[in-house]
Amino acid sequence: MTIVEGASLRSTVRADGMLRLHVEREQFPAPRERQLLIRIEAAPINPSDLIPLLAHVELPSLRREGDETVGAIPPGVLAGLQARAGKALPVGNEGAGVVVSAGKHVEHLIGRTVAVAGGRTYAEFRLAEIDEALVLPPGVMPRQAASAIVNPLTAMAMLETMQREGHKALINTAAASNLGHMLNRLCLADNVDLINIVRSDEQAAILRAAGARYVLNSEAADFEAALVEVASTVGATLAFDAVGGGALAGKILAAMGTERDRRAGDYSRFGSTSRRQVYLYGRLSRAPTEIGADVGIAWSVGYWLVWPVLEELGPTVRERLRARAAAEATTTFASHYAEEISLTQTLDPAIIARFARRATGGKFVIDPSRG
Repeated sequence: MTIVEGASLRSTVRADGMLRLHVEREQFPAPRERQLLIRIEAAPINPSDLIPLLAHVELPSLRREGDETVGAIPPGVLAGLQARAGKALPVGNEGAGVVVSAGKHVEHLIGRTVAVAGGRTYAEFRLAEIDEALVLPPGVMPRQAASAIVNPLTAMAMLETMQREGHKALINTAAASNLGHMLNRLCLADNVDLINIVRSDEQAAILRAAGARYVLNSEAADFEAALVEVASTVGATLAFDAVGGGALAGKILAAMGTERDRRAGDYSRFGSTSRRQVYLYGRLSRAPTEIGADVGIAWSVGYWLVWPVLEELGPTVRERLRARAAAEATTTFASHYAEEISLTQTLDPAIIARFARRATGGKFVIDPSRG
């Protein structure tokens, strides 16, 4: 049996409360039936990658020790990391590359670009079952397909949730993100009203230039009044909040009910009776989620994660969404990366400090085949 060896990034929470990042060699056997061996050439650093990779490490404490990088984990978060203590965790949620070897029945995919999710992509090679892989159309390069699974499926699953729950428009926060731009293009293509919430006028201008119909700056003095007006205009009763902490979710709930009830002439001593839903799908802020006394009744806040949602949607819908993700990887679901780094550069404390900021327009992609 042919063995292929390649480098793989590992993250370990040590017993002494320190984070250890290092690159180790990993061996890959020849693919079995319906398996693919993929040479990973592009793997994005998504917000969802940062916790497994960095374990909430104190960024200023990061330092090189030989071939490793170590840093201090705050004592307050260590208790929640005990399950992974001492384990060298492979990291990377998704990525794309070229099939270099394949098992029986899938040999025709050798040389094709495929994307894969489910972990272990910050590595030179990834062994994957054919059902895990997304085969891209001929001519699509790995960098173009690096983010072809998680964000596209998330955006489409948001619209599926909207339709299944009987809403007709939606609100998205942190809309200047890579996912936010995908969702904007998707809603424009599918003629769905979307209210994009960003945190600066610069971000708002970029989205408007991309064709967004409704863009609001949450830092503007008139944000809450503008949100009430626009939510009423489009009839939004559903929101996806990537910020999570603070008062934003509560402000959105209040806005989605205020003007609608006022126009209908409804009065209730309990406040708004319009059915509204906010799903938290990220945690850019770790502050508590604040829901004020002005939101009325008939509202709900819950957490939304794409993978269990896709399971609930069923295999037929999942395959439809995956097919669209592949077909529109370079259009609706195209991604932009500010910087490309090698696997070993991921250990550089200065580079870690840059990609850990999660700055808008500052998305990094790792090419494990470099160096």
